[in-house]
Amino acid sequence: MLVGIGVIGMLTSSITTYFVREDNKSNDKDVQLEKIMQKLDEIEKQNYDLKEEIQKLKQKY
Repeated sequence: MLVGIGVIGMLTSSITTYFVREDNKSNDKDVQLEKIMQKLDEIEKQNYDLKEEIQKLKQKY
């Protein structure tokens, strides 16, 4: 009887661990995606600034 209870407990904890890890992976992916989006926004702003600088230089010459 004790062995049966132990096996059921181990099975339950294994299933719980699997689902908890999946949640953590999705959270990590969300954090990574957010960082990527922020970096893309920075690059887009730099690109816009560079275009403005090019236009200013074209007007001078």
